[in-house]
Amino acid sequence: TAKTIVLLFIAIIATATAEHRSSIASRHQGTVGRWIIADDAHDNEQISFKIMLKQRNINQLEKAFWEISDPKHPSFGNFMTYKEIHELVAPSPRSVSRVLRWLNNNGVSRTSALYYTGHIQVRTTVAVASKLFAVDFVKYRSTVSGKTLTRIDGEATVPQHLTDIIEFVSGISELLEQTRIHPKSFDTEVDGPLDDGYITPSVLKSYYAVPEGAEATGTSFQGIAAFDDFFSMGALEQFQKQFGVSAPPQLIRNGSDCFPESCDHS
Repeated sequence: TAKTIVLLFIAIIATATAEHRSSIASRHQGTVGRWIIADDAHDNEQISFKIMLKQRNINQLEKAFWEISDPKHPSFGNFMTYKEIHELVAPSPRSVSRVLRWLNNNGVSRTSALYYTGHIQVRTTVAVASKLFAVDFVKYRSTVSGKTLTRIDGEATVPQHLTDIIEFVSGISELLEQTRIHPKSFDTEVDGPLDDGYITPSVLKSYYAVPEGAEATGTSFQGIAAFDDFFSMGALEQFQKQFGVSAPPQLIRNGSDCFPESCDHS
């Protein structure tokens, strides 16, 4: 009949125009470890999250890393600047614009979606976030600390045409709270020889082919990255004593040091 044909036509159009989506994060209802669902999230509640964008030219960056770190390579010691690294791996302006346009078209104002190095920081309402990721938000409460977090209840998705740009989204599914680090004492020396795997002055000198008797200059630097670890002055002093480091190094701390205070990884 004519009515059947019309309904079939509408169904075909709806199927053709349906947006294909891909999963980006998931959090299923119920108790999650020490976290329980306390309440529904209010539509007008403000939440923040980061959309991490995929980097480019990672293979080129790794190649440069090994060349710069190889004492036998002509590029040894020719360190790249922050700007050079950023320009190499940053997502293209077109990719950033595509994600920003998607956010703006779905209710996120231009001033509430700001692009930084490699990610877009978003602040919006639960209602808008629910629309963006096609998922409901609820309030989780920690049974230990009582802390509450607004997170997804189900599977968050993004349009399939953005999956080649978006790496992941942080701040919509993680359930983390403060942890306190209790460092070990470094007052006593290590007895006996060190096992393989320890980075000692002799290992560094051998790896970088440092001539015997060579002395450091004022332009010598060594960087140590400790993302979820802590810095201990006691450990450094023990290292200097054990290996006979006569001239203590000058320390330049970059970033925040959460030791011995509590470290919030949420």
